[in-house]
Amino acid sequence: MYYRVLKTPSEEHPTDTRLFVASTNDSATRELPQPPGAWAADPDWSPDGSVIVFSTAPNRETEGWAMPNFDGVYTIRPDGSGLTQVCDTCLQGGWAPSWTPDGEGILFWGFRSWALMDPDGQHAAHINQPKLTWFGNELGYGYAGFLQPTT
Repeated sequence: MYYRVLKTPSEEHPTDTRLFVASTNDSATRELPQPPGAWAADPDWSPDGSVIVFSTAPNRETEGWAMPNFDGVYTIRPDGSGLTQVCDTCLQGGWAPSWTPDGEGILFWGFRSWALMDPDGQHAAHINQPKLTWFGNELGYGYAGFLQPTT
C-alpha cells in the first residue's frame, strides 16, 4: 500500500493525495476511495491486515502548512469498503496514524504531542507530556519515542 501526492510545478503545496493497494501477485494496483472533499495519506495496515488507518493530511508534505481540507483520521478495508471516520479534530491533530502492535489502539500525532486512541476513535488522549520537553508554541514537544510491546 502507498499514497501518491499530486502537485503541479506551479503550486507550492500538494493539490491532492490518494491511497493505493498494490497486488503482490502481479503489477495491478487499486485506488481506494477517499473521504468526500478530503485527501488520503500516511496509511498503516492493522496487525491482522483487515483494516487500514490513514490521515487526510500527508504529514511530510504539509508540515508547516494549515491544511484547508483536513478531516481527521479514517479507517477502510483493503477492498475499499467500510470507509469510516474515527475522529475529526483528533485532539487538534491526527497526522501519521499507526496501529499499536496488538491492534488495540491507534497512535497519532496530536496537537504538538503524540496521542493514543481506541480503534473506534474513543478515549483519545495525549501520552507522556509530563516527560517531554516543551520548545514553545512553534515547535511543540521534542522527544524521540518508540512504541514497544510489553507482553
